[in-house]
Amino acid sequence: MDSMTEEQALAFSFTGENKLWDNILAVADSYIEREVMYAIDKNTLGEARTHAAGRADGANGLKETLLWFREEALKKRGLTDKDLTA
Repeated sequence: MDSMTEEQALAFSFTGENKLWDNILAVADSYIEREVMYAIDKNTLGEARTHAAGRADGANGLKETLLWFREEALKKRGLTDKDLTA
C-alpha cells in the first residue's frame, strides 16, 4: 500500500469499541479457515483444491489490507492498537 485518503484515515482511526470492525475480522478469519480446511481436505482434488487455496489467499490479502489501513490510520493520529487498549 502506498497511501490512504483523509476519508479512509478517518474511517479506520476509530477509538473505542467497534463491533462492526470486530465482526468483519471474525467473519474474515472464519472464511479463511473454512477455505483452507477445504483446500487441504483429502477429498478436495485438482482444480477445486487450487480454487479453494486461491479464495483463501484472496480473503487473507483483503484482511491484511484492512489491517494495514487500520494501522496506518492510527499512526496518522499518533496512536497504536496498544494505546487504545491501555
